[in-house]
Amino acid sequence: MGAGVPGITQTSSGVVLEAPSLNWIRYPFLAEANKYFSFPVHVDNDVNVGALGEQWLGNAKNKQNVLFMAVGTGVGSGIIINNQLYRGYTNAAGEMGYMVTDKTDMKKDFKPIFHRYGYLESVAGGKSIGKKLTEVIHQDPDHPAYSQAIKGELPGEMAFALAKKATN
Repeated sequence: MGAGVPGITQTSSGVVLEAPSLNWIRYPFLAEANKYFSFPVHVDNDVNVGALGEQWLGNAKNKQNVLFMAVGTGVGSGIIINNQLYRGYTNAAGEMGYMVTDKTDMKKDFKPIFHRYGYLESVAGGKSIGKKLTEVIHQDPDHPAYSQAIKGELPGEMAFALAKKATN
């Protein structure tokens, strides 16, 4: 069985070094999984798994070099070079959520979405997109999602669905 985890993962030991959205630091994923499953279990970063899936069955089928980018709870990428998944020296290749894209903004009152998360994820990740959408809809009582926005934070997926609907 394979599992994709949103965080930096040591595939050889099965330890998730850091997964802020799950509040995991040095979580022994494989040791825990082996308590419940009698068959082999493998773990890797979720976006790395996505890149491999696209190369195996998706849009990157038969491609030797792949850059798979994902915007979910956070922002990340899976990198395949010459048919080999590239993990980097610290298993964090593709973890672009820590990238600073606006130094001026970062010097202001920067509050990450998740404890220890980086700048890009805090301004462009799914949770931050949902938060911004909620703020915008709060200003428009006639919006169809207004009552839902008043009850709680809207999901980032809704922003993408609304954008897609507006372009059709």
